[in-house]
Amino acid sequence: MLRDQPYYQPREDTYMKLIVLLGKSGQPHRAHQLFKSIHEDGCESTELYTALIAAYCQNKLVDEVFSILDEMRNLPCCQPDIFTYSTLIKALVEALQFEMVELLYDEMAKRSIMPNTLTQNIVVSGYVISACAKEDALMEMERFFNRMKEKECQPDNTTYSVMIEAYRKESMNDKIHYLEQEKQTMISDDKKLNEPEETIG
Repeated sequence: MLRDQPYYQPREDTYMKLIVLLGKSGQPHRAHQLFKSIHEDGCESTELYTALIAAYCQNKLVDEVFSILDEMRNLPCCQPDIFTYSTLIKALVEALQFEMVELLYDEMAKRSIMPNTLTQNIVVSGYVISACAKEDALMEMERFFNRMKEKECQPDNTTYSVMIEAYRKESMNDKIHYLEQEKQTMISDDKKLNEPEETIG
């Protein structure tokens, strides 16, 4: 095997891509096996753990994801970061598990990890998706949006587009007008609207 050769040097970035690809192809357990073999080679990092979390998230195996997160919490060199939380939050939003999202936000605050605009947009979009199932989804979306503006995490073009589309579906024209004016004010004040970032997976 290649791993048995004396010239073999594990490349973390290559293994990260393989783990994510295995997740995308519906093979999260094979991804975990690969992760364990890398672990034996001495590769241990937050990025590799986050890739494994992404592999399980892509297959909606949330219980396994939290088990991996618990393992990370106990490893000083592999503490979860904003990309770890964003990847998990995206999976929870897709499953409409907003209570769990709030718990993760509380944990992030305790760890002094500031949500980025991408993370916030994932949650705002989730509230829009759930609006048909929950009457108070729009209220929750507004609460979350206002919390964004209070933090050092300004809404971007995507945030406003999602909000406006949600109001358009409900024919809430006054709110649409207000948001469009607010967005223009941000632009005229030279406040840059951030471009979306990437998450693993």
